[in-house]
Amino acid sequence: MKENEISLSTTTEQKVEPQETGKACLNFGYEGQSSLEQSQIEHVQHMIRLRPPLFETDVNESLICQMYRVNFLKEKVKTSEFTVAVARCEELLQPCGVEDVQVMLETICSTFSCSAPNELGLKTYWELLKKYPAGLFPYVTLHICATYKYPRLPMPMEFLTYLDEEYAKASRFLLELKNAGAWALQLEQTQGKI
Repeated sequence: MKENEISLSTTTEQKVEPQETGKACLNFGYEGQSSLEQSQIEHVQHMIRLRPPLFETDVNESLICQMYRVNFLKEKVKTSEFTVAVARCEELLQPCGVEDVQVMLETICSTFSCSAPNELGLKTYWELLKKYPAGLFPYVTLHICATYKYPRLPMPMEFLTYLDEEYAKASRFLLELKNAGAWALQLEQTQGKI
């Protein structure tokens, strides 16, 4: 009994405070950057919420804060971070391969306990879905598995509706990231490097 109490107290003492998200801009900045006011922080938090899930790993909250600083405050930031993030996001938006479509369809069929399409059906799905990046497929798979009411493979239109919207969001975000990077470069050239 005493041994259980010791191990229980040991494991409860090791709990770590969860990190707060969305506050990356409170004390973040380079020399010469202003601190943000509450309304500006709220705007940055809104920008963070609009970030496509596909880009969460490559475009962190700090970079979104820098996007805000460049676009709205016209402050200098490190352009190298933008260059790396843009390259990585462009890579993530490359069109998928046929095997990516197969895996997505097989996952959905397995979840719904229905049969996967034959070769002709797969070719049809492939022709309709090949322009989308494979990185969006896990999200459409979860969306369909969570919302589709019938235990069969959805028609291609179900995929297209979701993927069109998510692809458009990701493309818009990438364009905003590129524009912020261009502004950062222009500010760096006119005001000097950080």
